[in-house]
Amino acid sequence: EMDAKIKKAFKDLAVPPKPAATKVAIMIADLIRKAPSSGQDAVRKQLLQRYEEKGLIWEGGALPVLVTLINQVQEKPILEAVSLALWQVLIGFEGSEAAGAAKILVQLCKDKSLLVQAHATAALLELGSAGSHFRVQILEAGGLESLTTVIASIDSDEVITKQGVNKLIPYKPGQRQEAAAGALRILGQEPAAQELVARAGTMRHLISICETCTAPEGSKTREAAAGALFGFLQLSTNRALLVEAGGVPALIATADTASDEARMLAAGALWELSLEVDLRPDLIRAGAVPSLLALCAPGRSDATH
Repeated sequence: EMDAKIKKAFKDLAVPPKPAATKVAIMIADLIRKAPSSGQDAVRKQLLQRYEEKGLIWEGGALPVLVTLINQVQEKPILEAVSLALWQVLIGFEGSEAAGAAKILVQLCKDKSLLVQAHATAALLELGSAGSHFRVQILEAGGLESLTTVIASIDSDEVITKQGVNKLIPYKPGQRQEAAAGALRILGQEPAAQELVARAGTMRHLISICETCTAPEGSKTREAAAGALFGFLQLSTNRALLVEAGGVPALIATADTASDEARMLAAGALWELSLEVDLRPDLIRAGAVPSLLALCAPGRSDATH
């Protein structure tokens, strides 16, 4: 039996959107976010159920409606709320179809609102994690290029001020870059993505994150960037590209000072680089050997070892 609050959410959703769309979208997101962690998946499953009432049929539940709403709204508060709801619905997504969400989410990465970008990049991370066919859809829609543009931008004080304050949905500086780097890491599983990074300039921007996100509040962003770099080094030409872009010192610094997860990923990236005989002198000159030896010390995780 569908929960009464979820039934109300379905009834209040409307295409074309009504003035209450912001409130309804946040209500949908809160049904998930405010549920106990053990019950959030159950809420999502209900929201994704086929819904029918008075001749109105929604295959896929709230997902196709949210995608349709995004296509029809321009008002910033509504778009921020609906993109938040779409992201929350897609967390842990296991479906085979996503109502064209890949294309619209890639488009939202270009929106002027930092919140919309943050929600879209986080949703792309979830959708890309759901399977190869979704990753291909994201790539075909220009997702790698759009995500690269997001990680290349900086949340300066001026940018944050221009964004303004949404009292209902807070924005944390660096939130969109962290999610975008995570989505890029997922896309790196696809051979087509390996081929695209050189043209998009993705590698140098990921390197920049590893170099600059050294404060504690940037640790997750740095971790995601190190993971993305590791993933993109499956291709031999990308290994050479990273070295040419000055990425070895950034990986060494990450391996020396970052979180345990970031250290492991940076060590993995250095391992990938070491597979190229011609690049080994670059690793030695940059000081990779002492850093890697330090990671072998007792107390490190088995994966890092």
